[in-house]
Amino acid sequence: LGGSSTRFKDLHLSGTGYFGSVTSSGNIFMSTNGSILRNSGGALQLQSDASVVILRSNNTTALTLDTSQNAIFAGNVGIGTSSPSAPLVVNATSSHEGIRVQRNGVSSQYISINQATGGDHVIHSFGNKPLHIGVNDAQPLILKTNNTERMRIDSSGNIGIKNSNPTATLTVGTLS
Repeated sequence: LGGSSTRFKDLHLSGTGYFGSVTSSGNIFMSTNGSILRNSGGALQLQSDASVVILRSNNTTALTLDTSQNAIFAGNVGIGTSSPSAPLVVNATSSHEGIRVQRNGVSSQYISINQATGGDHVIHSFGNKPLHIGVNDAQPLILKTNNTERMRIDSSGNIGIKNSNPTATLTVGTLS
């Protein structure tokens, strides 16, 4: 298998296999259950009609695409970085916008989490819609600076400024 100057050794097929020319309309089929690797119109496609698609590196699963089109990554995912240090790291290399969450089909309505010019960290709501920040369970909403609680809204709606146990609509005082 291969040209006169390039030879491949130890090709083993189990089931059916077809190798054609790899051009913009050519296909390479490797199949025992409907799995296909093909070059179609310049795009490389990997298809499995029967099961999940698994990409492995160093004999370890790196990515699984399941039959519901969910992508399951085994390690950290980096966008704009080759060494992500958390489950998802987005490094905006050419724009100050880091993450944009937008409504399906409405690109003018979105939330942006970014680092503004000058280095401020910002959460913005765009598209003439309110931004809701809250807690769905009976837990307080806490605002901190310098890793110290400065304000709390408890589950009954009482607000404490420099008070972690507000007993009235507004309680201002030393943190308790």
